[in-house]
Amino acid sequence: MASHSVFCHPGLDSIVAWRNGQAVTLQRCLNDARQVAAMLAPGRHMLNLCTNRYHFMVGFVAALLQNKISILQPTCTAETSRRLLNYAPDLFCLTDRTDKTPDLPIVDFPSLNASGMQTEEIPAVESQRHVATIFTSGSAGTPVPHHKNWGSLVRNIRAEALRLALKEQTVIVSTVPPQHMYGFESTVLLAMLGGFALCAEQAFYPADIRTAIERLPCPRLLVSTPFHLRTLMKSGVSIPEIEQVISATAPLSIDLARTIENLSTAPLIEIYGCTETGQLASRRPTLSELWTTFSGVSLHQHNGLVYAEGGHLDAVTALDDHLQLLDTTHFMLLGRSGDTLNIAGKRTSLAYLNQQLNSLPGVEDGVFLIPESERCDSITRPAALIVAPTLDKTTVLNQLRERIDPIFLPRPLLLVDSLPRNETGKLPAQALVALQLRLREAGRQELTATVMKQCESVDTHPAIADHHPAYNGHFPNNPVFPGALLLDHIILAIESTLEPNFRVTQISAAKFISPLRPGEHITLHHERKDALINFSLSVNDRIIAKGQVHIEQWQADIPFLHHEQPPS
Repeated sequence: MASHSVFCHPGLDSIVAWRNGQAVTLQRCLNDARQVAAMLAPGRHMLNLCTNRYHFMVGFVAALLQNKISILQPTCTAETSRRLLNYAPDLFCLTDRTDKTPDLPIVDFPSLNASGMQTEEIPAVESQRHVATIFTSGSAGTPVPHHKNWGSLVRNIRAEALRLALKEQTVIVSTVPPQHMYGFESTVLLAMLGGFALCAEQAFYPADIRTAIERLPCPRLLVSTPFHLRTLMKSGVSIPEIEQVISATAPLSIDLARTIENLSTAPLIEIYGCTETGQLASRRPTLSELWTTFSGVSLHQHNGLVYAEGGHLDAVTALDDHLQLLDTTHFMLLGRSGDTLNIAGKRTSLAYLNQQLNSLPGVEDGVFLIPESERCDSITRPAALIVAPTLDKTTVLNQLRERIDPIFLPRPLLLVDSLPRNETGKLPAQALVALQLRLREAGRQELTATVMKQCESVDTHPAIADHHPAYNGHFPNNPVFPGALLLDHIILAIESTLEPNFRVTQISAAKFISPLRPGEHITLHHERKDALINFSLSVNDRIIAKGQVHIEQWQADIPFLHHEQPPS
């Protein structure tokens, strides 16, 4: 039966890790792994929660030596522990954390003894052996397990090393936890199977990243995510010399990629993949939007889905993303399945909206959401949660209006102190639901503390620039502002006057009386009675449009604006 070595370094004196600025040889690592292997519990499934990357690697090798299956779960709560025990009742946990995982047998990572080391052969593992079960992050719902055999992992990492073309003795420093598929592949396995070395300390904050890099010898590779890289860029912390930057978990905007390359003076490479398949493709975004698959991997489309096969993959696998294939090895990433928005015939993706939102000056973090809708005939509008301490809602909306079609502007837009991102920078679905529920409850408490206002009349003067792109071609030599976008301006103006967490949910009636042309100053008059608001839009004494909208208090489980057919 075919097998592959656990390490691909040339000799036992090769450096495989750096701890506290000190080099660790392969011989020392194998000695440490045998010490840990002798201490492991009898169960076949081991949850590796070591935060020190060297401890994680030693624990993984120890599990290989004892023919155990490593369970990788990015986050572990009491609920996660119960779910994992249902999956594997013999599960135990190897950890170097002081906060212990509840409800699981614990093996504390030991203090390792360097004495008694002996020269030995590098162990090998059968290609078909199931060595790891990796759970998805939960950003799209409940985490799902995926089995990984050793041969597939080896082929995948060899393809990555070939694509990255790293220099010999490259040292890998990372902001990504090793329990995540991306962190497991591009830090731990890349060091083991690419013949490189890893940095034991996980860098999270910008100052930690700089310190970690400074302590390591050149050449150095930074493995990170868009969230961590954006935070690093905005911090103003200088970046020591690095050979290359790798990013994954979410697409990078071209502007951010260019900024990172300018500040680091190193090429930035994006990795595309998922827990189901591992790494599949890469690109350098500052040079091309096209992704190129790893050696041997090919893509094809069938019945609206894209499938990957070949290379390190053991079976044909469907991808949970919208890809535009140029051929079997090149593609454009359009977004995740279920990520596409289609409103009034216009399409975009949450990925694109999030890129535009997070590139706004003053926005530290933000995310677009599509709330669950209970009305099958409704048109769902996105909401947005934003961390922007120096901005107000109007400023954010005005900046967004310059970047995205107004029909996709968020309703509501909520300013928050922080977003519940996990260690990889992702937003788990359950955490977002919990945040929406907290916001809804805060809105309810605020409502009960005040009497609902009856707005008799409010005049606002929304400014529509003469050079607004909607005028172009609508119509040639006779520009008229489109009615659909005019309604969008009316709704934004009305919502700006409402109590927190209230929004327009329905246009009950709308009639356009006369056209709005460039340079005309508009006045909005609206009158509120309970949940209904009558409005009229005019230029001087000439009525442009009039109608009625319905408002509701925003909740996580009710839909956004529902357009009914305007009367002719």
